[in-house]
Amino acid sequence: SLIEALVKENKSLAKRAESKAEGKAIQTTKDNAAGKTDLAADSTASSSATATEASEAFAQIRALTAELEDSTARIKALQADAAATAEKIETLKADRKAVGAKAARLA
Repeated sequence: SLIEALVKENKSLAKRAESKAEGKAIQTTKDNAAGKTDLAADSTASSSATATEASEAFAQIRALTAELEDSTARIKALQADAAATAEKIETLKADRKAVGAKAARLA
């Protein structure tokens, strides 16, 4: 009968629509999962890049600290040399005075 045929076709259409909806839902879920995976990968890459930058910055800080320590050591050495030179100058001045005094006595 016509009614039975319509009911049968309606059921068939309903099954196809349901199947299509399920397929779309599955695809949407897959797309969302792929999107989240991409975001996670981007986030991981970004974190890795940030960690690398931080590591490089710390390496630069260590290098600059070493340079500063070297410069400080050189400054201390120069200060010691300057003090030794000042001491030599004072000794030479005293020697010159002594020579001057001897010369005055001899004259």
